[in-house]
Order: sequence, then structure tokens, then C-alpha cells
Amino acid sequence: MEGVFRERTQLTVVAGRGYLSSFEVSTLRVGDVVRTSTRAGKPHTILLGGEGVGAGEIVILGDVPAVRIVSLGVERERPLYPGVKVELTEFLPTQVNLGAIRLSFAELRGVAVGTFVSLGREFSSSEDAELVVGGVPAAAGKVVLVEEEMGIRLTQVYGRSVAERTVRSSGYLFRRGASAARSVDYDFRTPDRFSKAVIFKMASIHSSFVQNLKAALPEDAAGLPDEIEAGAVDQQRYGEALASLRDRGESEELEVRTLFAGIAAERSLSAGRGTRRPRAAVVVEEESPARRIPRDIVSLLTEMTGSDGMIGGRIVVILSRSSGAFHGILQSESGRDTLLSCLRGAWKNLADLNLSEQTQDGPVEKSVYVPEYEMVVTVAVERPGGEGPELMVVYPFTTLEPYVGILGEVT
Repeated sequence: MEGVFRERTQLTVVAGRGYLSSFEVSTLRVGDVVRTSTRAGKPHTILLGGEGVGAGEIVILGDVPAVRIVSLGVERERPLYPGVKVELTEFLPTQVNLGAIRLSFAELRGVAVGTFVSLGREFSSSEDAELVVGGVPAAAGKVVLVEEEMGIRLTQVYGRSVAERTVRSSGYLFRRGASAARSVDYDFRTPDRFSKAVIFKMASIHSSFVQNLKAALPEDAAGLPDEIEAGAVDQQRYGEALASLRDRGESEELEVRTLFAGIAAERSLSAGRGTRRPRAAVVVEEESPARRIPRDIVSLLTEMTGSDGMIGGRIVVILSRSSGAFHGILQSESGRDTLLSCLRGAWKNLADLNLSEQTQDGPVEKSVYVPEYEMVVTVAVERPGGEGPELMVVYPFTTLEPYVGILGEVT
């Protein structure tokens, strides 16, 4: 049976799925937008030979798109039938593919959560996906958001439009012009990984955090807002979060004090079982030198994933300005313990983060390393009338990942 493991099959990354009527498929035009039923922020489905085997997120390594595997096994979606089917091809299943690569089972040995798999092509910000209808490639285009759902704006349509006689609507197609204007481009370099529901829940959690601080440290926390608004919660790169605190003065760069709060013990609430630390990074790619990921990026990924680094660990970063009111709190061990206790208390009804301090001053250890290009969720705590945040709580995507399902629940 060794021959089976040498044969190549196709690994495909899917942004979302939906349906189109035969009439809609036959009249597709450049500029049309086709939405899916998949909400933005959910990991993308990974298919192997057409079957779901896991989920991952798209990352851009240099100029090459890759998928980082975040889970094995898939959550089965319910069939989406927009109407009663009269015949087999009246409504056709669609999917928006972000990329595909042919690999052998032998090449996939050792691939696990945390693995990066190159998609073997150059990244394009203007045309980064393909619309497949009933297993047949139908068009190419740019991934967009239609409100909070993934979709594709068509830049190429394969073949000529020949209208079917039966006019039916699936609700998944928006014609170019006013209706398609509801969509906005999706940027894989700075992706929106969390829905509005998650953002509002994060604001609610940190409103409790501030209230806990005001009760525990009434003098130091005097003047803090009673509520954290949703606008104080942002998705950005870690480097941008640092810059928002550093660039407070016109002529000098302010020092930023960083406290890393490691999660000593965790359980994956979304999966219902303990989270395993990923194995060393394995970057898989086709045999084409023009498509290879730069060596320095491969080395960095392997080093980070092979240790207890950011990708393997779960951490929370707390940033404050050296001249801010929280500077005194973070100077003392008791102050840091109080701050972490207040944050733990804010999360306790949702998840037990079990926060404990990892490092204090000096250089950042590899065990709590966060690259500046890593996407994070930040919660800014600012006094009314202030010129910027006094304190910022930073959650790398890998920290919040196990809790996204619960955070996104509408209550």
C-alpha cells in the first residue's frame, strides 16, 4: 500500500460555502458579489481530497500565502437549501477557495496543529480566491465581507453568460453596482478574525475589569470610565498596539512597560478538551523555487513553534506608559497581583484564564515572544478627556482562539 502514500491528492482551503441557482450561475458578470453562509472570523475549512479534515487561518509569509492549521477535524455545517429543489441542478452548491496544493500523504505525515502549509503561489491583493460551483471552477475574484459573512467579488468569469429560462434567486448573489457596494475588501495581511459579537463581549468583560480595579485600587483607578465601549476594542498588529502607546509625545518616544501574564493552565472550551501544544513547524510546498517561502521566515517559524513560543503558548500582554497612572501599580509585586486578580475576576464567568505573571523587567524571553506583525485584540483603558490609553490589555489571536465560540454567543 506504499503506492497510495506516494500518490498526490489536493489540499484546499475554503473561505465559505453557499448556493446559487442555475439562472444566477449562467448570468454571472465581472463586478458581481457572491456571498457565503460562513461568518468572518471563523477558521477556514481545510479539505483533503474533497473531504473536510481540519481548519486553519491564512497567513502571508513574505509574498506566499500559507495556511496555519488551528484544528483537526471539522464542525459539520447544516445543508443550506434556500428553497425546495425541483431538480438536481436547480440550486448548485458553491464554495470560495483561497488556494489549493497537490501533496502526497507521505508529505503530510507529521502535519499537526500549528503546522504551516504553503499554498504554493504568489499572493495577490486584488485577486485571491476562486469561485467553484458544483465542483467546477466558475470565476476568480477578491475576497470580501458582506456585512459579517465571507464572499467574493468577481474579477474574472470563466466562459460566456447564457441565461437559463427559469429565473430563480438564491439570495447569495449581489449584482454589480449598488447591491454589490455592500461588500468591503478582506485583507489577509490584517484580517478581521473576530465578529461584532466577540468585540462587544470583550468590551463587557473589560468593563468588569475596570470596575474591579476601581474597587480594589480606588485611588490609583480614580477617574477611569465605568464602562469600556466597543470602540476601545480593536483588532490590529502587535506593533501597532505598541506604537499607539509610544507615540504620545511630539518629540520623544515614551517608554512602554510590559507585563506578560501567562495562562498557567487552560482548557479549550470550544473543543471541550485540553489543548495540545503544537509540534515543530513543518512548512510544505510544491517543488517550484519561485514559490518557496523565504528561508528566514521558515527559520523563524520553526524556532517559534518548536519552543514554548508565542505560537505554542497562550499569553496576555499588559502594556502601560511609564508616565501613566498605572506605572505605580505595576512597579510593585502586590500591584501587579491585584491587577491580574481583577482581570481574572472579569473573565471568571466565561473562562478560567488562570493568569499568573511570567516576566517583569528586562528583555522579553522567547517563552512570551510576540512578533510585531502578529494580529492581536487590544482593549484600551483611557480616562475621559485623556490623550490616549493609560493601559492596554493585549490578547494574541492564539490566546483567544479556544474561547471564540463562547465569546461569540449572543446572550
